[in-house]
Parts: sequence; structure tokens; C-alpha cells
Amino acid sequence: MTNIANLDESNNVNGLLDDFEQLEITTNQETETNEEEKEDEISIAQQISERIRERIRERIRELPNSNWIKEINLEDELDFDDFGLSHRFHKVADIVIDNETKLDGTSKRQTVILFRYNGIIPRNDWYNKDEHLYIMTMNGKIIKIGGTRNGLKMRAGSYLCGHHTVERGKSGKCSATNAKIYNTFEFYLNNVENTNIELYAYKLPIKMASIIIEDEETNVVAQTYHKYEAIFLNRYKRQSPSGKYPILSDNADPNV
Repeated sequence: MTNIANLDESNNVNGLLDDFEQLEITTNQETETNEEEKEDEISIAQQISERIRERIRERIRELPNSNWIKEINLEDELDFDDFGLSHRFHKVADIVIDNETKLDGTSKRQTVILFRYNGIIPRNDWYNKDEHLYIMTMNGKIIKIGGTRNGLKMRAGSYLCGHHTVERGKSGKCSATNAKIYNTFEFYLNNVENTNIELYAYKLPIKMASIIIEDEETNVVAQTYHKYEAIFLNRYKRQSPSGKYPILSDNADPNV
């Protein structure tokens, strides 16, 4: 004789198993749907990003100084905060469009961008001719690692010489590096919404070296920024999503 209680219990178990199997199938379908939706979202984001880059390329091509403007794909660059040596640096300036005017309303300067010293580091560290490494970021991504022996103020002034291109009706007497960075920054600040460019710096320690000149021993200050720059660039390259130097350090010589 069949035990009704056992039969009911068995039916209940089978019902639970059926519900579980159905739930598992539904969950798997939802997971697959979620994954498909994520893939679709990524694909849409990539398409939008590519359309934006294409519009940027078109705009660059329209400009008379297009040969001095470098297209920047921030997806290829490393976040400043993720760079293993970022703790050495302090923010020292914002790089902005120069809208400062005289009392009569005319522009204070011919140049169109400005390195706005922020006062975080001592003023002497901005003006003095000391060795520094510096990092330039765009929207938090590292786009340039460089070095100077002439101090930050003078290096910023040197970049402003990039204004003097023939395409702007000037003499053309400026380095290719300065022209590229100056014109690229002006383009992005003027044409790409919410572009934020910052300058960070690391004041290098003074290193003394003892040398012999005409049988006389003397101490001199060693120039070290080139070696620091090479090491920091190679560290960046190891971490970079693209495995390359920052986009605006593409002419750097890490073996100097």
C-alpha cells in the first residue's frame, strides 16, 4: 500500500527541484542577458568614443596649425594616481586658456595659454633654477614626463614659445616640442569640453661630484635630471596600458 504522506513529501521535493531548475535556467538567462547588455554598453561606449575622436580629427584637420596638434587618446594613458612614482610629485600649476586682460580690455599677453602657479609649493621652488622632473596630466591621465635644469618657471616660459609658429604669423623660431605641446594644449582647452590640464613637479635632490681639473680637485653640482627622466619614463612604460611612453613624451630618449 502506498504511503500518502511519503508520496506528498516526494511530490513536494520534486516541486522544489523543478522550481530550482527553473530558477537556475532563469538566472543563467539573466546572467547571459546582463553580460550581453554589458557587452552592448561597452560596444556603444566604444562607438561613441570613436565618433568623438573622429570629430576631433576632423576639427584638427580644419585648422591651419594642424601639423602642430597631436591627437590624444586618454584611454592609452596611465592614471596619475596609479603611477608607482606619483608620490614624488606635487601639483604646482594649472594650464588654462589665458583670458587675463589689461584695464583697457586688451589681452595682457600674445600667448593664449597660461601656466597658473598655484602657490602649493614655495614660490622660490617655482622661480629658482633648480633641477625638476615634471608630469603633465589631462583629466587625470599622464600625457607628458619631462625634466628641466632651469626651474619650473623658465620651463613653462619655454613651452609658451610654441606660440611662435609660422602658421600663427610668427617667426617660426621655436622648438618642435614646444610648438607641439603649446598648440595641442590650446586646441584641447578650446575645443574639447571639460578638458583639465595640470602640472606636477618633483624637485630633485642636489648631487655633488668631485672632479680633477688641471691636477686640482674640485666639487661641482652634478646634472642628474636626464637620468631621473629616463628611469621615470621606463617605469611609466612598464605600467602603461599601451606599453609606451606618454603621448607627448614620444620623442624622449630614455638612454640619455
